[in-house]
Amino acid sequence: MSIRVISIVIVFLIHLTKEGLGQPNRLIKGMVSDRETNIPLNSIFIKHINRDTIFQSDRQGLFHLEARKGDRLVFLSPRHLTDTLTVNESTYYQVKLKTMSIVLPEVFITSRRNTSPQQKLEENRREYKDIYSKGDTKNMFTVGVGFALDITKLYNALGKSGRDARRLQRTLQKDFEADMVEQRFNRALVSNITKLEGKDLDLFMINYLPDYDWINSSSDYDIIVYIRAKWEEFKGRNK
Repeated sequence: MSIRVISIVIVFLIHLTKEGLGQPNRLIKGMVSDRETNIPLNSIFIKHINRDTIFQSDRQGLFHLEARKGDRLVFLSPRHLTDTLTVNESTYYQVKLKTMSIVLPEVFITSRRNTSPQQKLEENRREYKDIYSKGDTKNMFTVGVGFALDITKLYNALGKSGRDARRLQRTLQKDFEADMVEQRFNRALVSNITKLEGKDLDLFMINYLPDYDWINSSSDYDIIVYIRAKWEEFKGRNK
C-alpha cells in the first residue's frame, strides 16, 4: 500500500473520530404513560431508528437506552397510536401515548368483535416483522453436501438485539393468549349463565379466569360446565 493511500486512510479515520466525539452517546431515560389517564405503560416497544434496535418499557413504564442528539425513537403499542421522539439536549423524556379505544370507542369495539385473536396476532407479526426476523434462530445449521452455518442467525441467537426481539415476541404471544381467553370466557357468557352483574361479576371473572392451555383444549360445552361448577362454588363462598 502506498504512502499516499495510507495518509488518506489516516485522515479519514481522524475525521470519523472527530465526528464521533462531536456527537457522543448519552444515556437517555424516560417514562411512557397514557395521555388521558397518566397511568404508566409497560411493555411498550421502543425502536431506535438510527441503530435499528428495539427496547421495551418496564413495569413502571420506565425505559433507558443510549442515543445521540438527533436520533429518532419510535414508540409502538398494539393498543396505542404510534409516536416518534427526536432526541435533543435533554436526557429525560415524558412520553404520553394516545389510546386507540378512547379516540374511537365505537370503532374499537367493532374491530375487537370482527377481528379474531389469531387475526390480531398475524397483524402484529406483520407490523413488527423486524422483531420476528431478528429473533429467528431456526435452521441455524444446515447439512447437505457440506456443513453450513448461518452467521446472521448465530448473531440473533447470541446478540442483545436477538434476545430483546425474542422477549418482545413472548409479549405478543402473551397478548394473543389473553385475547383467546377473553374471547371464550367473556363477561356476557358468564353473566348469562350466572346472572351476576357489577362487582360480583368482576370478582367472579378475576377469581375463576382459566388459563390459555385449558381454554385452547376445551370445547364450548366444557366452558359452560366449568362456569356452572364455579358458580356453585362462588355462591357457597359468598353466602
